[in-house]
Amino acid sequence: MTRTSIPVLSEEEAQEELIKLYAWAWSQDILRRAGLPSEWDQGTWATDRLGCGTSCCIAGKAFLDAGGKFSFDARRDDEGEVSASYGYIDGRNFVRIDDWANTWLGGQTEEHSLIVSAMFSPDNSLSDIRNYIKERTGVDPKKKIQMRARAHSRG
Repeated sequence: MTRTSIPVLSEEEAQEELIKLYAWAWSQDILRRAGLPSEWDQGTWATDRLGCGTSCCIAGKAFLDAGGKFSFDARRDDEGEVSASYGYIDGRNFVRIDDWANTWLGGQTEEHSLIVSAMFSPDNSLSDIRNYIKERTGVDPKKKIQMRARAHSRG
């Protein structure tokens, strides 16, 4: 495994990335509740399902958005699924997805790192993630998204 230095986002960059991740999870949750396929699955770093495509959690989505590529297990299970806990970033550095995302999004302080790490729990609902982001950034991501949508619709 190649060791890599994981970049840490500035406070402003982390806030924007967390809001973007929340918007993605929110949109995917709407699809899921409508009975449609969703890319968000908080219960896995990354899973590829035959015929359904790839789904991932918040940490996995952050990893993908930063250019990461999942390293899926070699064999599918009985249900045709294969999962990943590791991946390649920058095309060559092999990293644990959660460790990378935790440092990237929460690396400013130990407190921020603990909040982001807790946000990645597989048991978290969309509401839990919203609350962790509010705690991490001081900004309510849902209200920020709604405010931006209203401003955009006014032209």
